[in-house]
Amino acid sequence: MVSAAALVVLLIPVLVVARPYLGAVFGLGFGGQDTTLTNLRSIDELRARFDADAGSPRLVLLVSPT
Repeated sequence: MVSAAALVVLLIPVLVVARPYLGAVFGLGFGGQDTTLTNLRSIDELRARFDADAGSPRLVLLVSPT
């Protein structure tokens, strides 16, 4: 029972992040905007894009090779 609960807790964030992409793959419309990943090269670029999308939900992924 505990392992099933742990699996659900781990699976929920994965599904939330993957939802737009799963919709595109399986042709499911979730009523949201088209989602794209953008490779930013500076903090100023991040700040400008973040401020331009005021009022809409945003996901910021920080990926490090280490």
